[in-house]
Amino acid sequence: GLGRDADAIAHWDAVLAIDPVRTMARTNKAVALANLERWAEAWAAIEPALADPSADAGTLEAGAAIAERTRRWREAAAAWQALGTRPGY
Repeated sequence: GLGRDADAIAHWDAVLAIDPVRTMARTNKAVALANLERWAEAWAAIEPALADPSADAGTLEAGAAIAERTRRWREAAAAWQALGTRPGY
């Protein structure tokens, strides 16, 4: 939120070094990369998080947006569809 996305990436990398499967860290890193318009890296960061069946709504929304931006239409549709199964959506 402070516009320090490049700094945040290093933070999320440190979290992932400790806990490589932490979905929220992957999502936050992907969002920071997307904010910097580093789309291929953003997709690489969020793709494993989307494979987590317990991915939360924020992960699904970010994943869908990044998938759309990188023209991964099938993955975007799957993320939007999964989001539709969450309460409140």
